[in-house]
Amino acid sequence: MLLKESLSNRMTRDRVTPALMIGGALFLFSFGIHFLLLKLRVPAAATVLDDLAIAVLGALLFFLYVSAISLNQEYKRAKERIILITELNHHIRDALTVIQCSRGIADEKDRAHCVEEAVQRIDWVLTDLVPTIGSAKKPRLYSPEQN
Repeated sequence: MLLKESLSNRMTRDRVTPALMIGGALFLFSFGIHFLLLKLRVPAAATVLDDLAIAVLGALLFFLYVSAISLNQEYKRAKERIILITELNHHIRDALTVIQCSRGIADEKDRAHCVEEAVQRIDWVLTDLVPTIGSAKKPRLYSPEQN
């Protein structure tokens, strides 16, 4: 049962499809080269060039596949950074707005309390939110205490 689950986790569509495409492309390329060499009446022993061409094509296809994966990972990392910056911007601007508006509070004790809450929110953002980069798929825009 464990082996079956392990195989099913590894045999996902996004992994199998590129492998099948590369295998199919190599098969078609090899078939075409063999057909061409047969038409040109090249002896079977001289098909080293055929093998070399298949190896080069395989390496090229693998390089393109790895490059695509790398590009996709870079995109995801950039998206995570954008999410983090969006959340930081929202929370810090919100806290700074509270601090700015606290000037209008006449009671000094209430004003100090508002500023302290805003400072605590900024501290929460910098200590708790920043380390969670990579765990969010979209901006949360609210602290857990507000939900």
